[in-house]
Amino acid sequence: MTKSMRTEIATTGLLMVGLAAGCGVLPVGVAPPEALVAFSPRPDDRSATITAIASSGQRTYVGFSDGEMFYRANGASTWDVYDTGPPGCDQPVPRGPITAFAITEATVFAAYAGTPGAPGIWRSPEDRPCWARESIADDFLSLSVSPFSSIELLAYGEGARWATRQLGIIWDQETKLPSLAFDGDARAMAAGVGPTGGRRAWLGDGSGRVYFSDDLATTGEPAAITWHGLTPDPGFPARPVVAIAVGPDSPRTVWITFYGVTADSLWRSDDGGASWRNPHGGELSSVVASGAGGAGGAAGAAAASRGAASFGPVSLVPGTGAAVVTAVVPDLGGKMTATSFWNSGESDDWTRF
Repeated sequence: MTKSMRTEIATTGLLMVGLAAGCGVLPVGVAPPEALVAFSPRPDDRSATITAIASSGQRTYVGFSDGEMFYRANGASTWDVYDTGPPGCDQPVPRGPITAFAITEATVFAAYAGTPGAPGIWRSPEDRPCWARESIADDFLSLSVSPFSSIELLAYGEGARWATRQLGIIWDQETKLPSLAFDGDARAMAAGVGPTGGRRAWLGDGSGRVYFSDDLATTGEPAAITWHGLTPDPGFPARPVVAIAVGPDSPRTVWITFYGVTADSLWRSDDGGASWRNPHGGELSSVVASGAGGAGGAAGAAAASRGAASFGPVSLVPGTGAAVVTAVVPDLGGKMTATSFWNSGESDDWTRF
């Protein structure tokens, strides 16, 4: 059996009916995580779990805790391998957890939090696997593309923030992105829809402050960009913003991840930022209690002291109403490990994969 054949989806009629509705309601009597089987590809390592999902207008990409990647054209029923290309495009990518994708200008960037010293950002054409590594090495938690320029990107690494103004290749920790017209310490950004239905840009900084701008032009560059802080303060923590995620099927749904594995790390708005809540129930509560991806006590504290321990971006699963989030934690040897959770989108409770 070929690897391509192994990636075909094995589903039941019940699962297909429940997920085809696209309303976020999980099939009755189906225990998690089987409710995502109809969506998910099958990695070679059956113990691997989904850690990152991204969707463009044409394709959906899925990354796993062991570094495996798959993609498929939107509307297609089978997945293709995306982490290994043909001869000439077979540069091996890291085997650590994939923490985020960024899709821009016919290019997909993949971020890794892997083994110590492994290059942390790679790029490939979006329609086929042909990977090349970027010039920086770090354990990266997130990637984001400027809402105002498709060639400017931010990457959040372990204790550092990186930026590029030219679609990768040259990254710098001090660079500010001209398209943002923002003088502060930008860490993450996204585009979505505001409470009234107009286009809205989101930005989070290194102090935990969140801003929005409604100056997104429908064509061309806006004449001016004004950023507004959220008021009143929803109660966000004063820690760096790791990622901002906007639902592909519901652009008024906004998730914000703040640095750390704590009860106040994840926040959600379903009305374009008019109101916010802090969903961290279910099995996620046991992880935030330990603060280290389930590694409690002295072992957990020792692991956390060796590097970043944080939730990554929230991944919205197209067509299902489900969400996935991953706690990325270094083990005693410094290798980053991933523990993933999902919820139905209708609930604030999370279930461990």
